[in-house]
Amino acid sequence: MKRPPRAQATAIASGIAAFSSTLEAGRATDKGRKPWFPMPSHESHSASPRSHFETGPQRPPQPDDETWLSTAELAARLMIPIKTLAAWASAGTGPRFARMGRYRRYRLGDVRDWETQRLRPSGG
Repeated sequence: MKRPPRAQATAIASGIAAFSSTLEAGRATDKGRKPWFPMPSHESHSASPRSHFETGPQRPPQPDDETWLSTAELAARLMIPIKTLAAWASAGTGPRFARMGRYRRYRLGDVRDWETQRLRPSGG
């Protein structure tokens, strides 16, 4: 039996209201069981005494010069293809590296020194 549109909308609205009240009642009287879906916690949204804008952005700690970079990490840092690093390594023109097994690793301090040496003075 098909209902008229207004009666159908009223039935849907009353069904939603009944469902939400059942859900709220289930939260309050759930015998210590956790729901299978994450429930939002209203306490987590409380205002903190200092906001992000007051404290400023938190910066991650800077890596020290003894950090070792993989070929892919160095290529990403220099924004060049990995094959370019391989060509530089075979020609001896790239940053110093150490072989660890079959892998090349670049010490961050050596990379920074190499980058500094590659800087050209600006001007005419």
